[in-house]
Amino acid sequence: MPSLPNILRLLTRKTPPGPSAIAQILEFKAPSKFEQFFVDPLEYMQEYGSIVSLTTLIGPKCFLVTDPEAILYITKTNIDNFPKQSTLWNRIRLLLGNSSLGAEGGKNWQLKRKISQKGFSKTYLKNYAQQMQFVINVTSKRWERLARNKKIIDINNEMAFLALNIILKTLLNQTTTNKNLLLAKQTIEFGLTNLCHSNDIFMYPWVPTYANLKFHWLKKRLDSFLVDMLSNFEENPPVMPTAITEILKNKSEALIDKQFPIGELRVLLIAGYETTACALTWTWYLLAKNPQCTEKIYAELNKVLNSRTPTIEDLPNLPYLQAVYSEALRLYPSIPILNRKSIDEDTIQGYTIPKGSEILLHIYALHRNKHYWKDPLEFNPERFLDPNQPIHKPAYLPFGLGPRSCLGQSFAHIEIPLILANLAQKFKLRLKKNFTPKIQYGMSMHPHKLPMYIERR
Repeated sequence: MPSLPNILRLLTRKTPPGPSAIAQILEFKAPSKFEQFFVDPLEYMQEYGSIVSLTTLIGPKCFLVTDPEAILYITKTNIDNFPKQSTLWNRIRLLLGNSSLGAEGGKNWQLKRKISQKGFSKTYLKNYAQQMQFVINVTSKRWERLARNKKIIDINNEMAFLALNIILKTLLNQTTTNKNLLLAKQTIEFGLTNLCHSNDIFMYPWVPTYANLKFHWLKKRLDSFLVDMLSNFEENPPVMPTAITEILKNKSEALIDKQFPIGELRVLLIAGYETTACALTWTWYLLAKNPQCTEKIYAELNKVLNSRTPTIEDLPNLPYLQAVYSEALRLYPSIPILNRKSIDEDTIQGYTIPKGSEILLHIYALHRNKHYWKDPLEFNPERFLDPNQPIHKPAYLPFGLGPRSCLGQSFAHIEIPLILANLAQKFKLRLKKNFTPKIQYGMSMHPHKLPMYIERR
């Protein structure tokens, strides 16, 4: 028989508001509507608040969270009760494996995270910047030829290949063919896009469907390519150590499995490519839509550099450029939704979150919440430069929060502005007339294609 305290607890449980199951079925009967809701649930937030209960006919309860303090509690204060055990993460783990990014938690994850984190210290980052510059220069020379011929480029593809090349050069001190780059891009995009779609056959990865077979075939080819790159690295280690050096040096740790080096390399490739390419693509798009901001970047680059090639030492002196990409990450965060699962029942802001609930931390909606941002849908880089209106930090989470925040965010804070400074110094990008980008959803959100005219400044 239940005790009196348990009876009282059950009677006083408070469930977050949300639409009924029937209302959700009627609202989301079209798959596109369901997808659109998860990408941009601002209307639901306005109606139900910052913690919304989503009723499911089968499976665990689901809650949409867009409150910054609640997100802080879930990702930092009580992180042990909210690991990466959600349905989505269990599927993404097919690609990420039991890596520092894919692992649920515990001592195994802590050790892997600690080892990989060593490769992103200040000393390593300064060395990486030199390698980044080498790859950027190669891209810049190719853009010179394209600009002379007045070519249209797909900036999404351009940034994807640039980011992939930078990861390989900085971490492995190697370059590769366009064929291998295309293989990596196809595997990552196909895997993440399909694994992240709740109505996809990837819910049953053992079923021999076309999509499942294609995914496993692509992943096998990608791993074969990475094994060769890793072998070359071990046989010819670079003079300057990298994050891969740290991983190989610690691969014999007791808690580390044999697949750790190749799994971690795959994750660094995926995370480093996907998030950076996405951020850069949206930044170029927003600059093309707001030419007055582009002119301010040109003016800043002219003043600070005076035609000199920008380096890592110049980045602190380019505050407007930094504000531009910060604002791009606000409007289009590389990872729009973070997923967690409650191990035990918990209470968040007075609401009861049952054991085993799926939690959706919606960063995209948080970044567009009018309670924390003035004119939230406007592209306004100056908001990051106004000392009288400081940014409410818990409401700005482009790289996540807490112990599981993005491992490579310090890397990104050098790579993104260094690419923008180098390319914007020489080139101007214009959107193809009357083109509206079609967003492709996966772990990130990026344009399927983004054709732009490239011109010499």
